[in-house]
Amino acid sequence: AVEKTKVDSWLDMFALFSQIIINDQYHVNNFLKNDSVVIDAGANIGLFSVMAGILCPEGKVYAFEPGSVAFTALKKNILTYSNIEAINCGLGDMPGEAKLAIGGGTASNFIPPIDSSYKDTEKIKIESIDNFVKMNHFKTVNFIKIDTEGYEEAVIKGAKETIKKFSPVIAISAYHRPEDKKEIPILIKSINPFYKYKLFKDIEDVFIFWK
Repeated sequence: AVEKTKVDSWLDMFALFSQIIINDQYHVNNFLKNDSVVIDAGANIGLFSVMAGILCPEGKVYAFEPGSVAFTALKKNILTYSNIEAINCGLGDMPGEAKLAIGGGTASNFIPPIDSSYKDTEKIKIESIDNFVKMNHFKTVNFIKIDTEGYEEAVIKGAKETIKKFSPVIAISAYHRPEDKKEIPILIKSINPFYKYKLFKDIEDVFIFWK
């Protein structure tokens, strides 16, 4: 089992490197600035966080990852980046706890419906972006990346006040649930009607929202 985890992690690393770094899946080169404040919801092993940290040397990246195996890899991958902070919890619509269903490797973990039954799970903490921003007295949030394996809508609902107040660029996965392509734009525009958005169909479908 140990060897399988190592192999899966390297495969995950290769796939994520191709998507996030080479192909700029979340289009950060168009939006991030030297001093941007970034929230990474679903940081996994940290490739996006590291890319953002390099592009924002005077800024700050908050990398949220609930899975224990992925979080261990994340911590190792950001050791040399003082502007990246790793937080071992998930993001959702309100603070609390949840069960994380564990898939293969580090990239297949997700929060299932409450009435679902999965053999491999671990209890995780859940935070909301709004509560985290309020508790830490943020002066701005410039960019939010959300890739949470079907939990994207809950993350947005937990960031309503942050979206209203700071109008951050939002890069959000749009392929985990069939209804996401319709419902995500409606939800975000209901929070902040001034957003423009575009669905990018590259390696994976990603919405970019900006004001």
